[in-house]
Amino acid sequence: MAYRPPLRDVDHDRGEAYLLVAQSFWERFYRNNGALALEDLAGRLYDAQTEFYGLFKQNEYAFAKRLLPLTALCCLLSDDGDIGANRLLARKMIAAFRCSMVSVEIKTNHLDDAIKILNLDYNPNKASIRGV
Repeated sequence: MAYRPPLRDVDHDRGEAYLLVAQSFWERFYRNNGALALEDLAGRLYDAQTEFYGLFKQNEYAFAKRLLPLTALCCLLSDDGDIGANRLLARKMIAAFRCSMVSVEIKTNHLDDAIKILNLDYNPNKASIRGV
């Protein structure tokens, strides 16, 4: 993951270790699922939620929930934090999160936080990121 999101309330080394694991997870996810239609992608996100939790210790599920949408979108950013060529995939991922069966906290609060942290300026009424 070239762009490193700020991780509040997390030990730096622990956070970096999780970001590296998450990067590998999402790179594999996008390679296998990035071209899917929205509905299929949403279904795959539900399965991915359980797989993602498996990367964390059992007492860290709350942290995993926060990190899930943040790292999913972060993996689409360039080194300087721009969504660039992945703009359409990011928009599709945000929509897929919203209509998926992932936990409510993930598809609402944590996804909204990720959008703000990464400065994506997502407008759900226009389904756009930075004017797209």
